[in-house]
Amino acid sequence: MTATAPVQPNTSVFRFETYSHESNPTPIAADGSTTINVYYNLATITVNVRPKINGSVLATLTLRYGDSFNPYAINPNTGNKYSDDMLAAMRADDPSGTYYWYGIIPGVGGIATTNPVKTTDPGATITADNVLEIYGRYTNFTTLGPRYRFYYYQNLDGTYDMGGDHTLSRPNMITEIANNNGDGYLESESRHPGFSYDGYRTSVGHFDGTNYDALGWTSWQPYNYDYLITDYNSNLIEHRFKRNTYTVSYVSSGTTVATHSHLFGEPFNASTDVPGASLTSPRPGYVFKGWYDNSETVGTPVTDTTMPATNTVLYAKWAPLTATVTFDSEGGSPVNSQELTYGDAATKPTDPVREGYTFAGWILYTNGNPSVYSFSAAVTGDITLHALWKKNDSSVSYTVIHQTDDGQILSTTTETAPIGSLVSKWALDAADRGDYAYVDVSSRSMVLDENAENNVLTFTYSKEARYSYTVHYVDAQTGEQIHSDDVIGSQTLNLQNVSAREIDGYTLQGDSTGYVSGDQLEYTFYYTKNPEAPAAPQAPAKRKSALPDTGDASSVILVSTALTSVASLGTSLVLRRRKRTEA
Repeated sequence: MTATAPVQPNTSVFRFETYSHESNPTPIAADGSTTINVYYNLATITVNVRPKINGSVLATLTLRYGDSFNPYAINPNTGNKYSDDMLAAMRADDPSGTYYWYGIIPGVGGIATTNPVKTTDPGATITADNVLEIYGRYTNFTTLGPRYRFYYYQNLDGTYDMGGDHTLSRPNMITEIANNNGDGYLESESRHPGFSYDGYRTSVGHFDGTNYDALGWTSWQPYNYDYLITDYNSNLIEHRFKRNTYTVSYVSSGTTVATHSHLFGEPFNASTDVPGASLTSPRPGYVFKGWYDNSETVGTPVTDTTMPATNTVLYAKWAPLTATVTFDSEGGSPVNSQELTYGDAATKPTDPVREGYTFAGWILYTNGNPSVYSFSAAVTGDITLHALWKKNDSSVSYTVIHQTDDGQILSTTTETAPIGSLVSKWALDAADRGDYAYVDVSSRSMVLDENAENNVLTFTYSKEARYSYTVHYVDAQTGEQIHSDDVIGSQTLNLQNVSAREIDGYTLQGDSTGYVSGDQLEYTFYYTKNPEAPAAPQAPAKRKSALPDTGDASSVILVSTALTSVASLGTSLVLRRRKRTEA
């Protein structure tokens, strides 16, 4: 079975120029699935733009049926808006008349409008031969006076103020057009950076420039027209713009660590938004150097500023700590200092020389106690190393005194060594102290002076403990305590080796062993917070035996990491026998 397409139908629904269909005849499927397509090409509409009925043609446009004519668009032949060309032609045709623009009439009998006219609109009268005549529409008010436009901008506190002198005065009506076309002043952010359109209102009553307080007003409303025309009794339009909110993203080591929102123009301080102390260092020994507006973190850090009219990203700058190792040659040839990155080891310099002396190494004073320096040690702060010199072919005496705190002399010995030697002595063994179980320090060291009177090592013993030592655990970047203090109470006055705790989520900076003594009752270990990672299981602290009241004071005491609280005044100590010889 076949079917033939119908002849060209008549329709008033749309205008078309040509009609076509598929080839005849068309086979028809038994299941009813056959479709015969017919095709219409929309008609071409000729638009004649005239200043009035029977006026001369100012411009001719060719549009496809369904397109629109915009009287406020630019006439390519003159560079003016069609509306301006129409008004100028009308005034030229009738110089004695008073004409002000008021819109268009789309064809004889068409419905007057101030908007663009679409060729498919019922109000557009298109002739049978597909011609649309556009005529100008005018008003002849002689007392229109100026037309005004005011802009209001939102303050940071939410109120609105007029932003400068934005008044426009015109002898004809103001046509407000959205989207910045033509005469439009509903500006986008390109004209009002940092603000968004928040609505308009029009005066109820004529504004003469002085009677603002006497005017009535329409309600504020969003701009939902393509065009808005003022007239004599509504000649003032006020537009309101709200302040936009933008975000500041803070990025540290490639990760966004915080996001803060601020109104455009709102003051803010990057260091207050995200303090450097709240950040995690990307690696031990690195310190926060500020927030920068570029990923290379060059230039000047951002501190006090105001929110720009765009979303912003600030980048954390991290820099390694530095440490200076200074070499005091103590009268020998000069040795240059070394600037190191945190955690690096110093390089052993070329030995200095000094006439009449033999160089015996570099020493470091810790709490006034000298010791031979190891150049394999990590440097985590500024230090000064002192040259140790032994005077050639010389010797000097030094005295070691063991006394009690109540004035008794337990023993006195005098020995000799080359001038400049580093000598170390230990306290008496427990068996040689009698009832004086406690000593102020386990060992003492000194560099021998050429004046023997200055070469005295003194140990003081007591029957009772007189000190308690406190160990602190602190975040190196924030200065905040990250673990409760360990207090060693009822303890000897010996020099104590105190061991750092392992604290979950932190890495120790520097050596794991510190020192306390009668001269230094507190010690602080510094840590760096680790990057976020799944927490590893923490092994229980090992308990160690308590120190006997009559412990061997000639031993160096290593304090356990499992120290007790102040209230218990308990002590966990391990005794380790050591022997020292003179340097």
